[in-house]
Amino acid sequence: MKNIIRVLLMASLLLNCTDGWANSLNYYRNLLISKKFHLEYQELTPQERQTNRDRITLTGSNSMKTGAADFLVNMQTEGIVVEWGNNRYEEVGSAHGAMCRLKNGYKVYNFTKRPNNGKVVYYGKKKGEVEATAYNQLAEAQYGRSYGTENMSMVLNALLPNNMKPSRALKFQEVGSGKNKKGLNYIDYKAESQNETYVIRYCFEGSVLSRIFSAKYYTNSAGRFDGKRNIFKIKKFTHEVKTNYLRLPDGLKIVGLKHGR
Repeated sequence: MKNIIRVLLMASLLLNCTDGWANSLNYYRNLLISKKFHLEYQELTPQERQTNRDRITLTGSNSMKTGAADFLVNMQTEGIVVEWGNNRYEEVGSAHGAMCRLKNGYKVYNFTKRPNNGKVVYYGKKKGEVEATAYNQLAEAQYGRSYGTENMSMVLNALLPNNMKPSRALKFQEVGSGKNKKGLNYIDYKAESQNETYVIRYCFEGSVLSRIFSAKYYTNSAGRFDGKRNIFKIKKFTHEVKTNYLRLPDGLKIVGLKHGR
């Protein structure tokens, strides 16, 4: 009888803990839904190399692919995302430089910044000039909001309710929760698409989101089971927004509006 009571108490405690972790995840989900938050993260697993040329085009994409910039290839990257209503700032970079994108309403400004003799130099269309392009609504409608890198965009869009997800986005479902060997509480999500399986683990220190692990498993062209993984360290994720991120930095001049493709 005592053993039965002990098992019931442990089950009740685990259920209460799981509810607590779910509430913690709901806090971050609500930040995304409200479109008012400040996120800083480190992507510990570098994105795949795409080119060795520093010629990047962000128009038409719903994420920022670091593999397209030589100063970010095969490196851990730091990311910043600040959003307030229809304005959003995204930055992906390292000590060597960063790619930046500022969305103000329906205008988008893509530029890079690099350190130079203790100062920061900005490049848009050319040094000191940035061109406004029309916001690509179709990309977001089909693939979801951009939160810096493609990998971070996926794990954050996964948190949104299914009725808020775009037509081509993966539909993730919660599949489990628990505590890992390092004492971090976690909640697992999973989605399947054709021959690919995606899993995401959101880890918490107490109620604070501290790590995100994601993986994709698939059968490659040789018929072998293969996969990729990503690890994120969450440095800051709060509702407190610094509005200076939501305007162009000094030293960048707008040179016109180019219609999106």
